[in-house]
Amino acid sequence: MRTALRFGIVGTGSWSRHCHIPAAEAHDAVDFVGAIGRHDDFSAFLDSVDAVGFAVPPDTQAVLALRAIESGKHVLLDKPVALDVASAEIIAAAAAHERVATLVFLTRRFMPPIAAWIDDLVSTGGWSYGRIEILAAALADMPNPGWRAEQGGLWDVGPHALSLLLPVLGRVRWVSAVRDENQLVTTTLQHDAATSVMATTLSAPAHGSGDSAMFSGSGGRSELPSLSGDDGVARHAYSRAIDALVAQVGDPGHPCDAEFGAEIVRILDAAERSIASGAAVQLR
Repeated sequence: MRTALRFGIVGTGSWSRHCHIPAAEAHDAVDFVGAIGRHDDFSAFLDSVDAVGFAVPPDTQAVLALRAIESGKHVLLDKPVALDVASAEIIAAAAAHERVATLVFLTRRFMPPIAAWIDDLVSTGGWSYGRIEILAAALADMPNPGWRAEQGGLWDVGPHALSLLLPVLGRVRWVSAVRDENQLVTTTLQHDAATSVMATTLSAPAHGSGDSAMFSGSGGRSELPSLSGDDGVARHAYSRAIDALVAQVGDPGHPCDAEFGAEIVRILDAAERSIASGAAVQLR
């Protein structure tokens, strides 16, 4: 019988307290050793765990996750993996070299109804267009928005949109994006044989917030009216993410691994460059 994985969390903020920590405490496949904050000894923490979950800003995560991976620890990362392509690719390469399990907590991919919907779309195939809107009024509700205020919805909720578009429509080749005066970013993605559009913001008016997803193609049209969930739904999703991380131990590989996280960062970076230049950006 496999010994329970010693699991700890880096980050003690609101999201961690409401989602990550309760899910880890209640999980029967891991031995939750606790959570640490910014003033705690990270090296000592690493000595006490087999796997690390992160609930910190992405620039902090990029540094600490690399240390954890290089120490042979499995990692459950938050999104985005990093705020620059180089850091995201270094994390993915290190994980491959160390053969540790990695997972990016893209919440909606671990919500059973949405996961089943995506699996069905992939199985059906033939989709040529997708559109996802995540229009949040989140900044108004955050007492300390931190990096989200600077990076905006593209980087905060954009990964959620991409986590649904990529498995259904495939790799992105070209990215074109614009940001309006209300901080709404509209990104058009050219896939190998499909086109998609994602609209993302954290600054929507409360009465105009909401989210939706739609795909169309030879298989018809398929819509998911809402991508949202409360704290309980998010905790359940995090519990499922822990399941997926544990299942990878000894045999790393998952659709939402660190390399997938790096691909998302490449697309977000291309969108930022497109906004700055006013031109489409090609991905390698």
